Amino acid sequence: MEDERFVATVTVPSRIDSIRVATSFLVQTARSFGVPASDNTPFEVAIVEALNNALTHGSQDRDNSIICELELAGRCLKIRVMDQAAKFETELNF
Repeated sequence: MEDERFVATVTVPSRIDSIRVATSFLVQTARSFGVPASDNTPFEVAIVEALNNALTHGSQDRDNSIICELELAGRCLKIRVMDQAAKFETELNF
């Protein structure tokens, strides 16, 4: 039997006030998918840090966006935070 795959995406402006919106979306979506770690503070802190990094080290153009994607496939959760700067990829496992 193949695992079900769920994906949720939000795109926010590359601004400091977008961090709260994107964090809330990712945490609440993870909770709605039943991800146990989503109730823990370190889960939210890791998301905030990834968003801060995208904002700080990504494109400094305020017209750009940050794309946040949450993917759940079976027991594997992936959260991607992508800015419009040069490509850099990392993966966090909880």
